[in-house]
Amino acid sequence: MKYLLLLFLSIPSFAAFSDWSEKEQRLWQWQVGLQTYDVLQTYDAVKCQTKSFCKFEEANPLFGKEPKIEEIILLKVLGLSLMHQSLDNLSSKNRTKSLWLINGMQFAVILNNHEQGIKFTYSF
Repeated sequence: MKYLLLLFLSIPSFAAFSDWSEKEQRLWQWQVGLQTYDVLQTYDAVKCQTKSFCKFEEANPLFGKEPKIEEIILLKVLGLSLMHQSLDNLSSKNRTKSLWLINGMQFAVILNNHEQGIKFTYSF
């Protein structure tokens, strides 16, 4: 877990928003939030696999059948970093379009997982 913390601290791309519009920054924050939710859904599915009645299994070939939460987070952070750097090289118009596209794709993944029964409940 300490390597994960070092990775977070070593990625400067998440702070380079100076030339992004407020709308683009908000769309990026949505992307990070959607990715986080996807990590939680994946973790929920992995935890479910330890129970005999669970029918869910991880289908992402990057993670394998029984990924560790540290591996999931590491791959997501690396993916977000590469995505951010790619978006940062685009013009504002193309960046906004790309952000809408990747947010839509990530939302579809989350929705598919939710329809499969992987959801969260909160209680206070």
